[in-house]
Amino acid sequence: MLASNPVPTLNQQKADLGIPRDSLKPHPALALAAAITMWATIQPGTALAQSSGIGGDAWTRLLWTATDSHISLWKVDPVLNNAVSNQYGPYDGYSPIAITTTNNNNTCVLWKRTDGAISLGRLTLI
Repeated sequence: MLASNPVPTLNQQKADLGIPRDSLKPHPALALAAAITMWATIQPGTALAQSSGIGGDAWTRLLWTATDSHISLWKVDPVLNNAVSNQYGPYDGYSPIAITTTNNNNTCVLWKRTDGAISLGRLTLI
C-alpha cells in the first residue's frame, strides 16, 4: 500500500516555506569560497584551514582552524554574509579534523587527540 503523504521534494519543502524556487541558486562567490577551502585544506603549514557544511536551512558553516588548534565557526547566509560566529578551544591534545552539518542544522566538529582517539562534538551557533 502506498503512503497517502509521500516525502516532499526539496522544491516542495521550499514552496511550503514560501521560498522562491530559484532563490537558492549558487552564488558566484560560492565557487571562490570552495576554491579557497580546498586550497587551505590541502596546503601543509597554512595558518588557517577551512571546510564547510550546509544545513537544511541552506546556510553554510565555515570552520577556520588556527595554528594553535582553536577554531572559529562561522554561519553565513546563502549569499555568504557572516551572520554568526563563535570560537572554541584550543583543547589540550586535540586538533580539529572536519565539520558536518545535519539536516536539522546541528553542527558537529570531529576532533582528533594526539593518541589517535577521536571525538565528535556538537556545537551551538545561535
